[in-house]
Amino acid sequence: PRSGIPQGWNSMGSEFHGVGIPQGHNSTRSEFHGVGIPRGQNSMGSEFHRVGIPRDRNSMGSEFHRVTIPQGHNSTRSEFHGVGIPRGQNSTGTEFHKVGIPRGRNSMGSEFHRMGIPKGRNSTGSEFHGVRIPQGRNSTGSEFHGIGIPRGRNSMESEFHRMGIPKVGTENSHSSSFLREFCGVFFWD
Repeated sequence: PRSGIPQGWNSMGSEFHGVGIPQGHNSTRSEFHGVGIPRGQNSMGSEFHRVGIPRDRNSMGSEFHRVTIPQGHNSTRSEFHGVGIPRGQNSTGTEFHKVGIPRGRNSMGSEFHRMGIPKGRNSTGSEFHGVRIPQGRNSTGSEFHGIGIPRGRNSMESEFHRMGIPKVGTENSHSSSFLREFCGVFFWD
């Protein structure tokens, strides 16, 4: 471990630790913990919690929490609301709005904007903007950058970096077709 960060791994039920983050796992019903974030899980029906976030859901019927965001759903024609955000939807061509965020969309090649975020992309080649996050992409071997995070990649045998954390990724235990197998409807060329 360096920078006060306990050693860990990244995905597929493996452990991952970030600065001040309690131990947990990240994906596939595994536990993930962020600084000051209540325990939860992230995807595939698992729960995910962020600080002070009312219950919400993200995709695949799983729960998702964001800071001070009224309850809603996010994908596939479901409703999603953020602070001061007009009602809208997020994916598959639906609209999504956040405070001070230009209109856009998130996935399937659509645009997604967050406050003061340099342009980047999230998945399936679509654009993604996160607060003060350098450009990058997130999944399926694409690059992902978070606040103060060195360049790297997250899952699918790629490298993942968090705040001030040296490389702590290991190859996951599944093939790179994992997301396509589980979320094929959301991933296409």
